[in-house]
Amino acid sequence: MLDDQLEHVAEIARRRGETELDLALLTDGLRAEREQGITIDVAYRYFKTAARRFIIADCPGTSSTRATW
Repeated sequence: MLDDQLEHVAEIARRRGETELDLALLTDGLRAEREQGITIDVAYRYFKTAARRFIIADCPGTSSTRATW
């Protein structure tokens, strides 16, 4: 994940008055997803640190179907 991508997500959070980052914005490729705050399409973002690899998966569903870790 590039620093400018993370900064873009942080800027959107600031404009919305939110205190937490919405990582779904990293994967929302469709304008409708970003504007409406919904997920239409499945998308993945891969990144790694020196110690671990990560995948952010964004897929349609309600909060009752989301896994919490």
